Order: sequence, then C-alpha cells, then structure tokens
Amino acid sequence: MKLDGVKVLDLTQFMPGSVLTAMMADHGAEVIKIESPTGDPTRYHEHRGQREPDAGTVGFFAGCNRGKSSLSLDLKKPAALEIIRQLVEQADVLVESFRPGVADRLGVGSKAMRALNPRLVYCSMSAFGQTGPLRDLPAHDSVVQALGGSLPRTEDGVPITDCLPAAALAGALNGLVAVLMALLGARSTGRGERIDISMRDCLLPAQPFRPHTPEHATDQWLAMLSAYQTADDRWLCLGGREQHFCENLLTPLGRADLIPVAIGPTGSDQGILRTFLAETFRTEPLAYWRVWLQEQGVSAAPVLSLGGALGHPQTQARQMLLVDAHGGEHIGTPLKFQEEPGVPNLRVPRLGEDNSAILTALGYREQEIAALRRAGIIHSRR
Repeated sequence: MKLDGVKVLDLTQFMPGSVLTAMMADHGAEVIKIESPTGDPTRYHEHRGQREPDAGTVGFFAGCNRGKSSLSLDLKKPAALEIIRQLVEQADVLVESFRPGVADRLGVGSKAMRALNPRLVYCSMSAFGQTGPLRDLPAHDSVVQALGGSLPRTEDGVPITDCLPAAALAGALNGLVAVLMALLGARSTGRGERIDISMRDCLLPAQPFRPHTPEHATDQWLAMLSAYQTADDRWLCLGGREQHFCENLLTPLGRADLIPVAIGPTGSDQGILRTFLAETFRTEPLAYWRVWLQEQGVSAAPVLSLGGALGHPQTQARQMLLVDAHGGEHIGTPLKFQEEPGVPNLRVPRLGEDNSAILTALGYREQEIAALRRAGIIHSRR
C-alpha cells in the first residue's frame, strides 16, 4: 500500500488527529497510539460508563482508531518519556492534539522531538492553532464552527449545534494533506517539518463564496438549494440553481415568472420562491416527486438518515461499508487508488494491548517490561 513502511506516533485524543492517523493506517502506515493510563476518553464515554465497548460494537473510538497499536504510558514519568524518545528516533510522523504549550511541558514538544530525529514530520492539531488570541480557548467542534462562521442555522436564524463535525473533518483532511506533503519533502531534503493545524483555519477556505451577512442577520437561503417537506412528511432537497434546472422546474409548475428569482442572489425574493415551492411539494408524497423531478431533469434527492445513506446501493458499490469479524460495521476509506487500494485493518486495540510487543521491538526484555508495569509507567486493560 501507499504508506507501507511509514511509522506514525499518534498522541491525539478525540477526532481530528485520530482520523488523520486512521486514514494513514488504512493505507499501510504503522500507527502506534500513545494513550494515558485512563485511555482516550472516547473509548468509553458512549458506552454507559463501560471502560470499552464489547466486541462487535463500533462506536466513535473504533471509527477513529482502527488498525492502530495501543501503548499506554504515564507521560509524567521520566521512564515513559524515554520510551517516547526511542520511538521518535524510528518514526516518520508524530501527531499530537494537546492544548498549545502542553506538549512542551510534557517533554514531547516539536523542538525536543525533532532534535532527536531531524527528518520527523511533527503535526500539532488544535482548535485554533498555536498562535493568536484564541490559542488557549478550549473548544470542541460546535464552538470552533461558531467562531469560524460555519455553524448552520435554521431558517429563523437559530444556530444548530447538533450537526456534522465539519471543523474536525476539515482539520483531519487538511492535516493529512500537510503531513503527506511534508513526507514528500523529507524524501528529497532529509528534513522533516513542523505543522500547525487549526481546525478554525481549515473551515475558512471551505466557504469563501458564502454571503457575508451582518452579525445578527438571518441568513437568506437559496430556494433552489433548500429542502422541502412532502405530503407524506418526508423531505427532498433541491440541488441546482443553474438556468436549465430553474426552467425545468418552474415552467411546468406554471411559474416561469420566478425563474429570475431562482437564479438570482440571496435576499427577500428568495422567501417568495421558497414559500411557493414549500406549498407545491406538500401536495404530493415523496415517491411522486422523485419520479416527476427526474422526468423534468431537475437536480433533487431525498433527504436520508445516516442509516439510509449507509444502506444505499451507492454505499455498497463504493465499498464504503465494511464488516469486521464480530459483525461490527465500519466506514470504508474514501481514498480510492486503482493500483494500490487501501486495505483497512478493522482491529480496534484494547487499551495498552500492544505494550509488550512495542517495547520488545525496542529491545526491552520481559523482566524490564514487568518492572515498568509494576512501577506504573506502562498500563494495560485489566
């Protein structure tokens, strides 16, 4: 696979950094997840307080950490830091998601780690980056989106916080691109790189053409890109406002006069068109409109739940739903290579499950590993 031979140290928790390294693991990278004695919080917060989910249960942690090895260390102890140093000397990439300044205080900051291994690609993932007035603000996805201008709103302008974690996904994907670019550069120069990824930064290029509304103004949604309820209380979404889509929809509905509004800018006129379309689509069930819209050549689709999306034939055709040995379902890799396709390893490590194997590979003897365990330097699931 593309990343065979690439060694990655994963010092992340939660989503952005963990998704980045999981995508690398899907394509052949060897990823060692360094966890605290209590483990990544997402191991058990979804499972009614259980330390870890039962086999076959695929939740947040599994989706972000499949295919990795788990080494559980107490980084506040010098012997644990020595293990990290030895791993860094062999690594190509280190990804961390500590609050700015924490990695340096723990002794695993960029300067110290790159002094050990000048070809190391060191990537920091955080909500707002290592610099700027927001650097120390703790935040998960909804707060990052709120400060990034991307938090979705209802038609009445009410912010929606239970939404797709766009900031985390944008951070993971931009971080992956940056890491791979730095690895490519390191091949020719022998020098690694220091990467500073801000989730908020990654949101901004994704929305350059959105209208800049006043701070307290209600967004004016484009009618031809909105969702509408049908007579059977289902939903469909229109997906195109090009001239021909607008003509194909509004002319047979007897409202060709609204075509200029449909292709026009945001504003109050969009409300007139939305009202007309909402009243129209409420007259028939979804099945009727799917056939009618297809016959008219209008871009539209039903609004699916996640379960509906995963069960769709397109998902099967693209191999985007995988099943592990316990019957647990995993999302496949979206990176489709023809010559060397990714082969996701669906194994999800238990906390500290790979302690002995990783330390043995570093040259530690069985007695030394046992002594580290007794001293509380390494931990494993009981």
